[in-house]
Amino acid sequence: MSDLNTLTSAALSHLLMLVTRYGPAVGQRSADDRIARRLFDSPRGDRLRLAATDLGEQPGSAALAEVLRAQLYAALEADPTLASDLENLANAPGSARYDVKISRAQNVVVGDYNTQTNYSSGRSAQSLPRNRILMVFSNPFGTDGLRLDEEYRAIEHAVQTGRHRERLDVVSAPAARYYDIGPKIQYHRPVVVHFGGHGSETGELVFADERGRPFEVSTPALAELFANHAATTRCVVLNGCFTERLADAIAVHGPCVVGTSRAISDALAIEFAGGFYTAVANGRRFDEAFADGRAHLDLGDRAGGDAIVLIEGRGGQCRTAIA
Repeated sequence: MSDLNTLTSAALSHLLMLVTRYGPAVGQRSADDRIARRLFDSPRGDRLRLAATDLGEQPGSAALAEVLRAQLYAALEADPTLASDLENLANAPGSARYDVKISRAQNVVVGDYNTQTNYSSGRSAQSLPRNRILMVFSNPFGTDGLRLDEEYRAIEHAVQTGRHRERLDVVSAPAARYYDIGPKIQYHRPVVVHFGGHGSETGELVFADERGRPFEVSTPALAELFANHAATTRCVVLNGCFTERLADAIAVHGPCVVGTSRAISDALAIEFAGGFYTAVANGRRFDEAFADGRAHLDLGDRAGGDAIVLIEGRGGQCRTAIA
């Protein structure tokens, strides 16, 4: 038997061919298209379709290929019977034949991959596709003190108690200076970038300069930074004051962005972050996680939650979730 990597590689090329050829009409042309349609109608189908479309638009992107592969893994875990569909796609003309076994308990074994025990040949859940959340915090000298340690704790706790915690990595960049942002994103290739700190009334994020003093980074510069990383960064959370204008500028380049229309309190920012990342860690889509974060504030009777807004990016990433 082949392992799942080889099986999905064979299925991927055929799936992409169908999506590229037919787009939303896939599933209405031939028997193979109907197989693809069953995949798209699966519990993870909306995310799978979006991942396939993204890669179809950028066929040379290794990062997007890994996103699509991860969505195929997730679809198989959600519905083990889809293994036979993957096999049929892999058996399309020009593909080799691979064996897939489905037990009476409906767990699927493809090579050494088992949908109930993750990797059954001694590989732990750490081998599954992981999604990185990069937390960038900055509270320069001379600005009002923020409880950024509490914000970090709320996010880390939310992730560690979520159902999908094994698929998430949380990394932080504390006391970030303006020149730290790009290298951190380049190195970590995060799915989510979270900013905790100050926003100016003119809409810029406030970082520290080389001496730790306040430095406002221009909106066009940050928007361009995220444009350069649109293939990997799917959600940006600007958890500071007056960030809606920056959120609009970033969303133009594809990511889903959370911003604020006015000043918000420290407590509001912390509680929203806890509710949002709890939902993300439990598999909710980014738009659903935003709604859950706002609802979390309402449950605590926190005033001012309406200042936190969601901007749908051009790439439709708000309707996706962790892989």
